[in-house]
Amino acid sequence: TLSLHDALPISPELSPVGDRVLAINFAQPGLVLDLPTGAGEPRTISTGDVRVQRAFFFPDAKHILELGSTKGGHALRLWIESSEGGTPTPISPEGVTVGYRSCISPDGKQVEAQDPQGKITIYPVTPGPAIPVPGIEPGDVAITWTPDARALLVGRREVPARVFTVDLASGQRKLFKTVTPADPTGLFADQPPQFSRDLNSYVYSYQRITSDLYVV
Repeated sequence: TLSLHDALPISPELSPVGDRVLAINFAQPGLVLDLPTGAGEPRTISTGDVRVQRAFFFPDAKHILELGSTKGGHALRLWIESSEGGTPTPISPEGVTVGYRSCISPDGKQVEAQDPQGKITIYPVTPGPAIPVPGIEPGDVAITWTPDARALLVGRREVPARVFTVDLASGQRKLFKTVTPADPTGLFADQPPQFSRDLNSYVYSYQRITSDLYVV
């Protein structure tokens, strides 16, 4: 029997409709756990020689994006695999990394990631060249795609937190939203806000450190 207790999940990933969860069991490299959130049986998805560190459902829930590496000292890269299992197919070079499921475009055709040099780059799911994103500035972190998949939301560690849209074709950069608590006293920069797919909602965390000065 499988459960979340059999895994060491880092940010367990829900399916698009919330009926399943992908989790990683680091004690069993080469396997991804597919766990139902309601009735149903858990199952394992074999990833073969790929040691997966993160796994995300594509929008159709029929495919999985995997961040993993193979033996022999190989670096992390992106792989795609059927959610029914099979052989993972690489879609990026080694040294690429992603952080959230929102890295996958709404149509499931592209993936945003950091290339081996740390630059925000678009990798097509089907064979094709990687596309560096124009209009990116030092310190930018990709947040999510716009619903039409024509632009990315980017932000950085700063207070207030400014979020910009960057057009993928032209590199045009526009301020989308500025987020800061009502009282900015003692705040220091954290991750930029995370947005829902329709961009109508967001979550934002911050840390506050305050102190008093005394004369003795």
